[in-house]
Amino acid sequence: MPAMMTEREARKIAERAFRRAYSQAAYRASQAQVQGKDLRKWADECLEWRSAYDTKHPPKWAAAGCFPPCPDLEARRAQIADLVSSASAKFEPLDFPDQVEQARASNEPRYKLLGGNELRNLPPLAWRVRGVLPAVGLAALYGPSASGKSFLAFDMAAAIAEGQDWFGCRVEAAPVVYAALEGEAGFKLRAQAWETSRGRTLPDGLRMMLQSFKLTEAQDVIDLAAVVPPGAIVFVDTLNRAAPTSDENSSRDMGEILEAAKRLQAVTGCLVVLIHHTGKDSTRGLRGHSSLFAAMDAAIEVSRDGDRREWKVAKSKDGKDGIAHQFKLQVETLGAEETGEAITSCVVLCDTANQDVRTVKLPQGGNQRVILDALRPMFSAGETGKPGAPPFHPCIELEAAISAGAARLTCATDRRATRTREAITGLVARGVMGCSDGWLWLA
Repeated sequence: MPAMMTEREARKIAERAFRRAYSQAAYRASQAQVQGKDLRKWADECLEWRSAYDTKHPPKWAAAGCFPPCPDLEARRAQIADLVSSASAKFEPLDFPDQVEQARASNEPRYKLLGGNELRNLPPLAWRVRGVLPAVGLAALYGPSASGKSFLAFDMAAAIAEGQDWFGCRVEAAPVVYAALEGEAGFKLRAQAWETSRGRTLPDGLRMMLQSFKLTEAQDVIDLAAVVPPGAIVFVDTLNRAAPTSDENSSRDMGEILEAAKRLQAVTGCLVVLIHHTGKDSTRGLRGHSSLFAAMDAAIEVSRDGDRREWKVAKSKDGKDGIAHQFKLQVETLGAEETGEAITSCVVLCDTANQDVRTVKLPQGGNQRVILDALRPMFSAGETGKPGAPPFHPCIELEAAISAGAARLTCATDRRATRTREAITGLVARGVMGCSDGWLWLA
């Protein structure tokens, strides 16, 4: 049975219904079951109550203890009937008790409730690249232009097709379809460079697709799914070229892109990896609407500082994020043009000049995140070679950092500098930043 409503609540609903002609509100009002009153009588009282507020001086009527006449009472009563009739057609109430009993009597309930034993007996999460990419789902590999993300994606694709460990991560072999939609001509050279560097041919399990493809075209998705082998992984490089007319910042357009990507994933039953760019501010992650990152099961962020490149797990729903690996692009000479100029391309190698793997410390607490976001642009324009700082690490002055960070906080003005100092101290303690002689740098 519907919950009982007070007369005051019912009148509010009726008032809203009359003012906005809102059928659902009128329907709810008609179902309120105001105790001891039928619909007609209750509607008359609501109409009289409302008419008092049609006057310019309702307090006078209230003081007199009466309501003014309602000249259009019959018309409004008819309006109630129309609204209720219309709403009833749209919102037919379910007889929940009977429906529930029928569901309980079913031998095959729709929802399964699992206990501890059942959960323990579920199959383990299947990884494609252990701790980095799951075997199925949606993932993103992103970074700024010229960061080497496409080279990295191609190298990963080859490793998966071969079943070879990748940056020390165990790989489960699978067929790979790589849709190269950007810089298509260069992939021939990348394949040659990979074969030259590795001393073997590309694995048979890696297949390139160089034709135009649009995620937002249903027929394109169907035709691509038709040639994807079972259990494969599909790389789409890049997302922008796969949805060229979509507004990445629009929630609606991004929703359509994600729906198309999920459709491709569902039809193929595989993992779909979207190669994407960062925005103008690379510290803000994936370019476009925030729903893109939220929809990913995994995300790999690629960054570059001069010749120093690294990738890290920015998101892993069931793995550990914050792990960064340094890599470099090695130039391979593949021949010479008629003019004598060398034909070259690049391959990905682990950067053994530095520590191969490092743990990226993440900020804790709201203030630390705000301060770190405020200081990242300053670090990008910082100075190197400061006392106590590692080589090639841009530095900013501590006092300038405090001023910039305090301007971003929303607490009481007289406490912002203190809160900023506390946040910076916490970031230094966690290893996110380094500090020496009045200078700060990102660790």
